[in-house]
Amino acid sequence: MGKNWDKAVPAVDVWKECLRVLKPGGFAFIMCSPRQDCLSQMILRLQEAGFDPNFTSLYWTYASGFPKAHNIGKAIDKKLGVTRK
Repeated sequence: MGKNWDKAVPAVDVWKECLRVLKPGGFAFIMCSPRQDCLSQMILRLQEAGFDPNFTSLYWTYASGFPKAHNIGKAIDKKLGVTRK
């Protein structure tokens, strides 16, 4: 949607604090926008904070765009071959 929060990447200080309170050997599951500019900045900041970014990323893929309006009644009638007035 192009809002500013789509581009927000937390500062290194935030990640340093997260690493400080994370138990030794703990795993942090961190989500980020799939945009390359945000993703690369996130990985760089995590590395600068002391996290080990040597991992295989998990990607959540989804369809883009907004759902379109759909008249269920018309769709059912069309599938059944019924003509509407």
